[in-house]
Amino acid sequence: MGPGWSQPKTIQHWPGKLLNEISNKVPTRIQYDENTGQVKKWGFQCNYDEDGTDVKEFFKLHLDPKYEDPRPNAPKVEDARRWLRDYLHCIHSHVRETLSDSFPRWTVERTEFVFSVPTTWNNPHMIADMEGIVKDAGFGFDGPEHRTTIDFHEIIFARLQKIQEYLLENPEDVAEIMVRDKFERVKCSFGTPVISTRSRISLEVPGLAAGHHHPEISIEDSRMIFTHEEFKVVFDSQVDLMIRLIDQQFMRVQENHPGANISHLVLSGGLGSSPYVKQRFKAHYESGGYSSSRIGSQNTKIVIVAEP
Repeated sequence: MGPGWSQPKTIQHWPGKLLNEISNKVPTRIQYDENTGQVKKWGFQCNYDEDGTDVKEFFKLHLDPKYEDPRPNAPKVEDARRWLRDYLHCIHSHVRETLSDSFPRWTVERTEFVFSVPTTWNNPHMIADMEGIVKDAGFGFDGPEHRTTIDFHEIIFARLQKIQEYLLENPEDVAEIMVRDKFERVKCSFGTPVISTRSRISLEVPGLAAGHHHPEISIEDSRMIFTHEEFKVVFDSQVDLMIRLIDQQFMRVQENHPGANISHLVLSGGLGSSPYVKQRFKAHYESGGYSSSRIGSQNTKIVIVAEP
């Protein structure tokens, strides 16, 4: 959330710390009641010596189905997901309380919760799972203009950090160029037969000499490789926001002019001309189902124009 701050501020006060103690991070720990299975404490509050409780930590590696833990009682993927969801739910509650105390109207402000994922997560389903866990924890639902995003820039930046000695510019700047130029061009073509038939999409890494291969970060011949599904996960978060904002406008029209009919919804410009965006919008607004009847778009048609 950016309410015109000259410099963003970090939340530094956490449950379990004294008032004069500050920290920019909070431990990924969650403590359960052994009898009820209910969350008792989290983060700095956790107490390993408390009887009748069980503290879970160091479980993020187990979110990867391919991670091999030789211990006979190793956590399952489902366990790790539940622990992470409960932990993020506690984080969300604290963030909500902190912002409500400082900015009483924060729920009506445009607010974006940005999450990154480890560079070792090459399975697109894991990124999609992460997005679901974040939403199940409560992020993105405190206000009509709230959303969650898996940071594509952060994914690229984290990969590039591992080969920064081969880059002509710093990884941050290269990642920015890749997202702003390369990724944006792919987004506008997403949904076309050319892109849809590709199982993988490659982006040139600016300033990286030809012939570089770094399979551990999905770079082949100096191009960073992404699966079609990885692009879809990131793209969907942006399309979801577009739909949510337009839904709000439809509902305002219905509130102020009951029974009004919006005959056409015009998409234009680069992203608006994307076939995938058109598909999503047609499914949402022309479906005749619950969504279209709720916002009054039963008779609305989606129209594409080449220029704004």
